[in-house]
Amino acid sequence: MALLYLSNPNKILILGVSMWPYMLIGSVISGHLITRLAESRMHHKNRPFMLHSGGEELDTKNHKGFYLWYTAAIFLASIEYVVRGFPEGSLQGAGVFLVITSLGLRIWAIQSIGRMWTKFSMYIYGVPMVTSGPYKWMKHPEYISRYAELLGLMLIFSSFASVTVSIVMMTIYLSRIIPAEGRQLNLLAYQNLRPPHTQPSID
Repeated sequence: MALLYLSNPNKILILGVSMWPYMLIGSVISGHLITRLAESRMHHKNRPFMLHSGGEELDTKNHKGFYLWYTAAIFLASIEYVVRGFPEGSLQGAGVFLVITSLGLRIWAIQSIGRMWTKFSMYIYGVPMVTSGPYKWMKHPEYISRYAELLGLMLIFSSFASVTVSIVMMTIYLSRIIPAEGRQLNLLAYQNLRPPHTQPSID
């Protein structure tokens, strides 16, 4: 079979063209899974530190719903892309640029928070709000980056229905998360709900 393809370059070209949509889907899904695994690893690394420092997790239920639909959007968009017969949108290049840019924004936001970043909203008594990095110009760069990524995905796959549904569902959860985070920053930061942990004394 390899000799046949080597003897006929046109077949190699046809094979490459026919495999391109699947390669595109595989690249998008694998890229998403890699970033999600990296975020999950960082979350599990930082969460014990935050809890040991007196951290209070707030509204984890809505965060889980938000991230569930965010991940589901990747797979639903891929399925819609296949069902619709691999439509070739004229804005695929713009979609790729948007996805890459959104990933860069998210990495920048997470690095700006540093050791205090987790997937959920966490409150620590007396800790000021982060104002460095992208937080200097916007309030919620991480959430913005995830929406921008899905919009880029919509342009890449022309999966308008599935991405729109996912964005609507994410927005429902986010509409509950943002007020909780605002309350966390504006009210709870001045209340010592649970003092930071101290090392036990050794008699």
